[in-house]
Amino acid sequence: PYETIDGAVMGFIANDKKGFAPVPGQIMDMVLKITQEPELTEMDAWSMVSKALRNGIYGAEEEFDKLPEVVQQAVGSPSMIRNWAQMECDAVESVIQSNFMRSFRAKKKAQREMAALPADVKETFEQISGAFDMKQIAG
Repeated sequence: PYETIDGAVMGFIANDKKGFAPVPGQIMDMVLKITQEPELTEMDAWSMVSKALRNGIYGAEEEFDKLPEVVQQAVGSPSMIRNWAQMECDAVESVIQSNFMRSFRAKKKAQREMAALPADVKETFEQISGAFDMKQIAG
């Protein structure tokens, strides 16, 4: 809607200090910022995973199901929760945390990029990815 684009342009003008005219992608980024709920930070996501690890040995599936979708994608599967819960705390709080955050950043970036696409382009991507998934299953 016009009001959303107008608000995004005004928000960009208020926050931009470079002095150059915005490109369409910058306005689309601003539209996403003002129309979507606040994003989960890496530390918030890791905090959720860390909490899930406390019950991860016996309740990995249950804990995995409680996580938001983007966090689930970064973790991978309930078995990862179980595996991480069995590891030394030092390894989990350093190596695993770092790897998780990198994966989470990538998943969030992909999610933001997909959200910025027009609906018809998203639909085409979903059809293509669905066909690809079916080929892998048949494969």
